[in-house]
Amino acid sequence: MTKHSALRPYVAAPYSYAFGRSNKMLKYETIDQALRSTVKRQPDQLAIASVHENVEWTFYQLEERVEKLSQILAKKLLVTRGDVVAIMTANTCKFVVIQYACARIGAIFCPINAYYQSKELEYSLHKVNPKVFFIPGQGSQQGAKVNRFYDVFTAIADNLPQSLQHVVLLDGEASKTTDLLVKIFSYNSLMDAYCSDSDVDNKNEKNAKNTKFTHGKVPSTIGYFDADKPCNLFQTSGTTGPPKAAIISHYNLVNNARLTGERLGIGPGKNARVCCPVPIFHSFGCAVGVIAMSICGTALVFPGFRNDTESTVQAIISQKCTYLLSVSTMLMDMLDYIEKNGIEITTLRGILTTALAMPYELAKRVRKAIPGIGAMHIAYGSSETMTITLPLQGDYIENTLDNVGMPLDFTEVKIVDQHSGDVVEIGQTGEILTRGPCVFLGYWNDDIETRKAIDSSGWYRTGDLATMDSKGYVKIVGRAKEIIIRGGTNIYPREIEEILITNPYISEAAVYGLPQDRLGEDICAWIKLKDPSKNLTEKEVREFCKGKMAYFKIPKCIIFVTKFPKTASGKVQKFRMRELHREVLEIKSR
Repeated sequence: MTKHSALRPYVAAPYSYAFGRSNKMLKYETIDQALRSTVKRQPDQLAIASVHENVEWTFYQLEERVEKLSQILAKKLLVTRGDVVAIMTANTCKFVVIQYACARIGAIFCPINAYYQSKELEYSLHKVNPKVFFIPGQGSQQGAKVNRFYDVFTAIADNLPQSLQHVVLLDGEASKTTDLLVKIFSYNSLMDAYCSDSDVDNKNEKNAKNTKFTHGKVPSTIGYFDADKPCNLFQTSGTTGPPKAAIISHYNLVNNARLTGERLGIGPGKNARVCCPVPIFHSFGCAVGVIAMSICGTALVFPGFRNDTESTVQAIISQKCTYLLSVSTMLMDMLDYIEKNGIEITTLRGILTTALAMPYELAKRVRKAIPGIGAMHIAYGSSETMTITLPLQGDYIENTLDNVGMPLDFTEVKIVDQHSGDVVEIGQTGEILTRGPCVFLGYWNDDIETRKAIDSSGWYRTGDLATMDSKGYVKIVGRAKEIIIRGGTNIYPREIEEILITNPYISEAAVYGLPQDRLGEDICAWIKLKDPSKNLTEKEVREFCKGKMAYFKIPKCIIFVTKFPKTASGKVQKFRMRELHREVLEIKSR
């Protein structure tokens, strides 16, 4: 008999409604209060290990840095409650300090995609209107590995939002040839100046004067308490169009991170070490990684600025990680590396991936390559909600591979007909809606989109299609906007994709519809092979599909590619695939 640390959800059978029952209580506290509690409880326990930066901090050492920076933000950079502080960087321990320092003074923290180019960055900055912007400088260690951050930023120097007053360089330096109308500071110099109470070394600064600090009574902004106020702005992933900025409260983040961590089995007292190669500027890495670190008292391990298979494996081994945050493509690459090099991993006990069903064959490979794995969880959520569903701790792996679990504690989920809005019966497909402490406050400066997303009863429309079974397990079928309507029949791309990746030669597949005069849409599939040297043909793919899916679901157009257009969090951008379709076919025909 399987033991569960959480209660089974209430399901309103025969209808697709489920509520995450709980024997816990929700907490009304800010992120800063959660950090202070953990520091008091376990000051000498490891909080962060950033392997590529050669940094290891205990919770007490993290707290020291957060306190320094919160003072700097409030007293030197004059950041007040409600001001937006933006950051554009890959995975670095300074991100964590800035996140918590902003929370301490009531500022709103806005991570921006580290891979954005100038136009995308310009759009994002004007969307949120930050007062301070943290970014790597010229000559940054991240320059060759992630992005030319400073060049991307200075390219839009003539069109910065009027709100922006200060730019802080995380490392590197400012260009001497670029004139900006904002003050530029060095992160390290600001922190050193606070420590020494002396003037900032101006070698890495421009237009920064009178930087001496006066240490005295802590400003009234320090020690902020209002859990309902905005804490983070998470930019939506941009899978269907330009990103929006979802407003997340302290209450949202604290409770979602805690309930997620506890269901994963990495709650307080578990001494978990969580390896985080996923980007922390995205809600997944930030909430389940950065925020859960303080809420649950886990050690957070960064293998590198960005995901790298070898670095991730070595970090798991050297830091004795017990849990891994990943996406399916990262996991497959890691397995290939482990199997090829005969590497033994003994400490890893659990893996969390997001939204995509895990093929049973992949799960078998994981258990063979990493025998200690006891849990492979597939979570479902969004930038607007963070975690919505997750398997219960203790669920058999075999029962959780084709679904994303059941509602998180205190979270409601229902599946509704897209047209009538009525709740559908168990097993029927509809749009998934959610309500509860996970639901964001709205979109930043966008009341119209907010009203579209959250109805008058507080239900958030995810835009995803799903089914629910009688036990409350949810299976994601696809995006509502991605439904292919062929000859009047609804076809769900996810269903076709899941069959395609069972082919032993196929690594990834993405399916979308293209306009067609007679039947409405044709089905097109992009396919990435495990071994590019294998000459798999379109005919062989179609033969493989026969008998596994209805004839009208078999892709008419098949394109073999080496990579997909994706967001930094690993989600395929099908709107970009449609845009690139003609270009790819032209290259193919040459």
